[in-house]
Amino acid sequence: MGSPGRHTRMLCRVLPLFLAVACAPLAGADEAGGADPAAREATAYAGRMVARVNWHRHRAGLGAIVLNGALNKAATGHARAMVSDDFFSHDAPDGTDFATRAGRAGYRWRLIAENLSAGIATPESTVDGWMQSEGHRRNMLNDRFRDAGVGHAFLDPDPGEVRYGHYWVLMLGAPADGGG
Repeated sequence: MGSPGRHTRMLCRVLPLFLAVACAPLAGADEAGGADPAAREATAYAGRMVARVNWHRHRAGLGAIVLNGALNKAATGHARAMVSDDFFSHDAPDGTDFATRAGRAGYRWRLIAENLSAGIATPESTVDGWMQSEGHRRNMLNDRFRDAGVGHAFLDPDPGEVRYGHYWVLMLGAPADGGG
């Protein structure tokens, strides 16, 4: 086992790259930083979640994923739908699944996956929880995935029958024909 200092130095060189990629502006964000506060918060949460996934991917010897506007649109729409329609599922009440949502948002995929979580307040804790689940971990550490979309919705108080407060969606995709 190597010295802790060596790993810390390595992480300090790699992590800024992951953060730069993960925190790139998403569609709808004002280039000058004038986006509304909710949009800025969503962009920050998305960047933090992708940075945490990339940290785990790096530890596993895998390349980084990057945020994709179409997947982000699909993930955000589903997180908001779970809050407004009072459900927690990969399938919407109308039967729409994540593959259909990704396609409708404009993402042409050859491989697609979705992780959901609810009730956890931070992107980092959400990702760390997924790492404890075989299926969610397998999705995040699949070396074929290149793109990600993050959706988060928060409702407090959450008056529905399904009451989690925080709802998280992470969509992971491998683009068809090398394009997203």
